Amino acid sequence: LEQLKREMWLGPWRIDVAWDGDLAQDAYATIIPTFGQRHAELRVCHDFFDLPAWKQRRSLAHELLHCYAADVQELGKSLHTNIGHQAYEAWIPRFRLAVEHMVDGLTTLIACEDSTFLPMPNLPREAG
Repeated sequence: LEQLKREMWLGPWRIDVAWDGDLAQDAYATIIPTFGQRHAELRVCHDFFDLPAWKQRRSLAHELLHCYAADVQELGKSLHTNIGHQAYEAWIPRFRLAVEHMVDGLTTLIACEDSTFLPMPNLPREAG
């Protein structure tokens, strides 16, 4: 994970890793950045190491890219007080989807199955 962080220029970030049995069925991992602190909790599914290495790398790269999007997402959340509840509720799902599409696109660019841009992951088997 540290090597992947360096390759993605996230060296100053502290990423804590934990196992999570409650992830959505289609999710191998999720990340929860702490706004303004360069800290995040990365949660991976219990069978993460059963995945092929390229899927591990793709999942980790995808979640780490969310660290870059964290400030933009906080900005989006802050609009609630500026545009009103009704407008916000109509706008925020599209905004979240746009951020997710951006992260997905960048992930495909840097971590698709045949990519050599990022190294294969080497996570410790005993996470948090």
